[in-house]
Amino acid sequence: MDQGTYVTCVRPYQALESEATPLVPRSDGEILADIVRSLELDPWVNEQGVDAHVSQGVATLEGEVDVLNEKRAAGDDAWDTPGVLDVNNNLRVRKLERLSRARRAAPSGRGAGPRQGTPGARPRSR
Repeated sequence: MDQGTYVTCVRPYQALESEATPLVPRSDGEILADIVRSLELDPWVNEQGVDAHVSQGVATLEGEVDVLNEKRAAGDDAWDTPGVLDVNNNLRVRKLERLSRARRAAPSGRGAGPRQGTPGARPRSR
């Protein structure tokens, strides 16, 4: 990248070259303040259970949340904060959502392996 090209991150894995605002190093305190603000504004996250720390641009989230989606949303909030280089999402989930019985059961018509007459099926050796 030359000096006139800057990187804009939509998500950390979607870096795009553009003529955007240059990336300016931010202090850990500035980054932490933005993460806390994002967690407070996010309707998917109860920020009371989340403790955030930032060290050299690496955000660490600790504490307990109710469901997995809340953990994911908190991690996304941290990743979307300008200046964050990495996120350690150490949040624990209190309630793991169980799959319903219908979702656990194998779809009808499926067995343990290929059936006789199925295209590409090899005969089973005994």
